[in-house]
Amino acid sequence: MASSWLGNGANEGVGASQILDLFGADKINAFATRLGLDPGQATQGLEAAIPEIVDKASSGGSLLESAGGLSGALGMAGEFFG
Repeated sequence: MASSWLGNGANEGVGASQILDLFGADKINAFATRLGLDPGQATQGLEAAIPEIVDKASSGGSLLESAGGLSGALGMAGEFFG
């Protein structure tokens, strides 16, 4: 999935369950509270935003390489929810 975001083709979607698995419900709830949203709205926003952010910030995979691979990129995303 992440490779589709880094390439030049269409972005593969990410589902709500994947967002929850990645960040955890407690982090999603805290994120939603900070934004004044319910957790469902926050999750939906992340479903749309994450592929686009990674796609726009990368060019042929350079974001993944500069972040230390997929695990590094996921770690950076996890720190966002601190």
